[in-house]
Amino acid sequence: MGFLLFCIQFSFLYKILLSHNAKFDKTFLEQIVDIDEKWICTKDDIKWFEKYNIESMKLEYILFKLGYWYEAHDAVADCYAVVKMLEESLSKVEEAEVIKLFDD
Repeated sequence: MGFLLFCIQFSFLYKILLSHNAKFDKTFLEQIVDIDEKWICTKDDIKWFEKYNIESMKLEYILFKLGYWYEAHDAVADCYAVVKMLEESLSKVEEAEVIKLFDD
């Protein structure tokens, strides 16, 4: 729960939205609300193949390759999965790479 709380606080503090498929989520959300926040996409902004030799960008597959299984396509489960995936991937990368995700 500690990393999840960190993600929530970080998102509010820096006005960042986190998504695994930001192109889809952004298009959907912008139909109902105005969004000015920066988006970080764990599907496109993390180089899964280059860094981890993960061939598929599907959330469920990436989590499986990182050693986790979850019930895909459930909104709440997907949110927890993205946080877990981010936690696992960030623990394996250089700090400079993490900072690049948040820079404009």
